[in-house]
Amino acid sequence: MEAGLPSGVINFLTGDGALIGTEMASNPHVNGISFTGSYNTGTKVYQNAIKNMARVQLEMGGKNALVILKDADLHLAVDLAIRGGFGLTGQACTATSRVIVEEEIADAFVSALTSTTKNLVVGNGLESGVQMGPLVNQDQLETTQSYITLGQKEGAQLLLGGEVDGQKGYFAQATIFDHVGPTMRIAREEIFGPVISILRAKDIRDAIEKTNAIQFGLSAGVVTNNLKAAFAFANQVDAGVVKINEPTTGLALNAPFGGFKQSSANTFKEQGQAAIDFYTRTKTIYVNHE
Repeated sequence: MEAGLPSGVINFLTGDGALIGTEMASNPHVNGISFTGSYNTGTKVYQNAIKNMARVQLEMGGKNALVILKDADLHLAVDLAIRGGFGLTGQACTATSRVIVEEEIADAFVSALTSTTKNLVVGNGLESGVQMGPLVNQDQLETTQSYITLGQKEGAQLLLGGEVDGQKGYFAQATIFDHVGPTMRIAREEIFGPVISILRAKDIRDAIEKTNAIQFGLSAGVVTNNLKAAFAFANQVDAGVVKINEPTTGLALNAPFGGFKQSSANTFKEQGQAAIDFYTRTKTIYVNHE
């Protein structure tokens, strides 16, 4: 409204998500639904909306991988992993949840990542010098801790973290697992917390296969100085967003955004011209003036 939008064009409703959301998605007067959330809820939104042939735009889960090839700049790789995995406390759909690193440099990378992560300052994000804030609520803190316990039971090697931070609030420690198997749940399910799982790959082909071997396909990144390898990864990875030598998080608002597989309805993208197209109906008119 401050920008000049007419009153009533945008309306904000608060209340129970299941109650209000179900009505919005199933009401025949609603022509389009744009939803951000979990895959399970997104499919219910889609099922309700399609009964009325309403237009649907879904942005759902992610289990995003950062692939580090053997020629990568180690300092850059560590920086990108930390920014993507811990910069938002892991609470972003594009957060780095898996780091897939070639075996030749895996030990050196893991050592550098662990050493740097130990020094992360956790606390109130409004305070100067804090690098990682709290989780959103008690439920998410408990969910994160349950996945950490699960990872240990699955046989992954806990290198760092794993505990609730002692501060008052919903603070978790930055957590790193090594030697994570591709079939482990911590390598396949969205945690939405500050947990990085490290998988080791034989080569770029193996890294791409591990990247694609999940149900989500939102964001993926590769760290390398080899441009040919970078674009081979970009062309073969099954993700709607690919970042080269950048964190998996962070998006240009003028660029289309959305994923593949269970990360999206695979229809309309968010952001940029694609978002405008979603909210636009095209009518074709033929006129014979004779």
